Amino acid sequence: MQIEKPFSQYTYTKLIYLLEHKEQYKNFNTLGFFRGILENKKMTLEEKIQLRDKAITVFSKFYEFLQVKDPHTYLKLETLGQELSWGNLRNLWKEIYKKQSLILKQKRIKHRNFGTYSKHNCGYADCHLNQLMLKQNSWFKEDILTLKEETKHFRSKNSRKYKEKKIESKYNLDNWSES
Repeated sequence: MQIEKPFSQYTYTKLIYLLEHKEQYKNFNTLGFFRGILENKKMTLEEKIQLRDKAITVFSKFYEFLQVKDPHTYLKLETLGQELSWGNLRNLWKEIYKKQSLILKQKRIKHRNFGTYSKHNCGYADCHLNQLMLKQNSWFKEDILTLKEETKHFRSKNSRKYKEKKIESKYNLDNWSES
């Protein structure tokens, strides 16, 4: 069987049914399901929260990886029904960054060329580069979230610091003395 409409057009009871019988559908998309919860206008806030909690129990591994794949959707789902101050929002983003680096380290992923990090997202609806797959850290790419580990990985061998360290290690300048 196949799902005919986007998840945002279904009612609460139909979405519960789809969640319970997800194996029967060939085109069940978990990311689309979570986004459908946020975009659905037929449900109340309480129904969205209940559906989110049920979906998290069913897709717990995917939900944890969602903060790496699509952190904006993850943040919206986490704060569903809450009003946040600017400081709280900044603290949540810091926690997401820490969790992202931890997940990437556990999974031994040394790049971020997937999810929202691999596409151009400048915020303008009429941009000719929208949804274009781009190389990470290119000057086209906007809305980049970088980690300390990534900057070490992409360090150029021609940089001045690299050359200075190479010279110091070759000649061992720390133990040099005139006689």
